Amino acid sequence: VPLVDFDSEVPYSFKSRDQAAQNAGQCQVLCQKSWQSQYQCSNKCIFTATEFDDLLWEVGQGGNLTLNNAVTYITGSIELKGGRSLIVNGALVADDNISIGESYSWTRQGKKQEGFSQITINQPTPTTPSGLLTKRKINFGPYSSFQDINIVGVIYANDETKLISMPKSFNVLGGIIARKVSFTSLWQWL
Repeated sequence: VPLVDFDSEVPYSFKSRDQAAQNAGQCQVLCQKSWQSQYQCSNKCIFTATEFDDLLWEVGQGGNLTLNNAVTYITGSIELKGGRSLIVNGALVADDNISIGESYSWTRQGKKQEGFSQITINQPTPTTPSGLLTKRKINFGPYSSFQDINIVGVIYANDETKLISMPKSFNVLGGIIARKVSFTSLWQWL
């Protein structure tokens, strides 16, 4: 697996670039609850796993979280579940595992929310990095799409990438790089 500089102190690591963008006020995250208008819910590029979970919970079941950062860095794991849609206009980078649609429901604060969760990754400009990158594993589960998944960029896992029981087509314009890639029970085109 080719090496990626996630978080070294050099200015071109993903985390260093994010810190510079955050310090310059160039970060924007938009929330949109189901059937409501979009609003800016954060001006950060770097989040802990708990902070990122809080944003996903804020949009609610059927809501959209849009990351308008060249790179969004999560110090921890990411779990997209409970009927959320995540739109990444650039690259989403994590220190730990990334799980998309492995769980159908999400219970928090005594409330249960359910649904298919969706991720879309766009490359806003030809020079913008784009994709889904992690130091560990990326898992696309059976609840990971209610429509076709479209990713422009690279899916990069230092360990393993798994696609399990994908109900819709999975389109990657870029590449999948991992130590191990696993496809199980795909129902549509890859």
